[in-house]
Amino acid sequence: MNNANIAKKARNVAAVVSEIIRDVKKNGDKALFKFEKRFNGVTLTSSSIKYTKKDFSKAFEKLPPAARKHLKKIAQRILRYQKKIASVYKDVLVRRGSLKIKHRFIPIETVALYVPSGTGGMSGRFYYPSSIIMNAMPAMAVGVKKIYAATSAVSDVVLGCCWLSGVSSLYRISGAQAIASFAFGTESVPKADFIAGPGNVYVTEAKRQLQGTVGIDVLAGPSEIAVIADESVEKEWLLYDIAAQLEHAPEARAFLITPSKVLYNFIKGVFGRRVSVFHIKSANDQIKKLEEIAPEHALIMTENPSNYSGKINKSGAVFLGKYSAVAMGDYTAGPSHTLPTAGGAVFSSGLNPGTFLRSSAEISYDKKSFETDAAAAAFLAEAEGMFNHRKSIIIRGKKL
Repeated sequence: MNNANIAKKARNVAAVVSEIIRDVKKNGDKALFKFEKRFNGVTLTSSSIKYTKKDFSKAFEKLPPAARKHLKKIAQRILRYQKKIASVYKDVLVRRGSLKIKHRFIPIETVALYVPSGTGGMSGRFYYPSSIIMNAMPAMAVGVKKIYAATSAVSDVVLGCCWLSGVSSLYRISGAQAIASFAFGTESVPKADFIAGPGNVYVTEAKRQLQGTVGIDVLAGPSEIAVIADESVEKEWLLYDIAAQLEHAPEARAFLITPSKVLYNFIKGVFGRRVSVFHIKSANDQIKKLEEIAPEHALIMTENPSNYSGKINKSGAVFLGKYSAVAMGDYTAGPSHTLPTAGGAVFSSGLNPGTFLRSSAEISYDKKSFETDAAAAAFLAEAEGMFNHRKSIIIRGKKL
């Protein structure tokens, strides 16, 4: 697809999403139900749209014992990791003489998590119960009061993951209409303060258009992997690590950076143009090329992967060593698998407890500390021409 066609497709997506947003904002449930029928072939009502904690509990208990065991293990591992990260965000008290400044970290009150659906249409290709755990646990770790989820692909595993992840309620909706519903609220869907979670181009465009109306996390696009590998790697392992990320969507991207002509030719022969392959010998140049890509996932499969540790700063997540399959990060490692794509790792981070926190400063001057700082503050106010700012300072004390 050439650049003109790409631009035309993007304009078409933006126009479709704008129409959906306007309609949902104006007509609420009526528009939401209409779009679910049109795009996903699903007939919804206000009584069939929502699943509650009671539904989650029942679904979890219906799962086979082995399934419950695996899901509990995954949930516990992810939550333990996220709580460890959350412990970094502690209120800080700064004193400067008698001036006290308390910097506080406050959980966002209501969060909506978008979970990609596998119902076809505008929803997506697969369904991802793992995304419920991966997206909800960082919010749960910092004490978000209400965690809502949206997916049109509902199963006992999905509902069971909601039960383990502190989800308050799940809504059987998807696509841009789900994002709009949480942004404005409808008769059946609550308004959220913040929306997080990956989706297809329509979901991402809806999040882009609604930034500012509602809080938005990273604008995550199609999955990406960039691999640095040498001839010490098993070829089949490399092949399936790349194939695993490409199966997310036709738009998913993969890159191989290798000093080996054998691997270069092997991956080119298997994937053709679907994978971009670079023949680069120097480790420093390999890192430089990888950081130019700034991929969602960086996988290091070399004889000495530890040589790359701490040296890659522009990637959503770095996987070191041949046993560190990216798929393990998708399910069990601990960090959220919702990561920046399309070069976003240069300036943004994956979903983490900090995503669901606001910070606010509480400033407390007394007479003594005020008089210490007042002259400097009044000077800068006057320099800016903000005379009422200056007056509000000098009126409190002696002439400055």
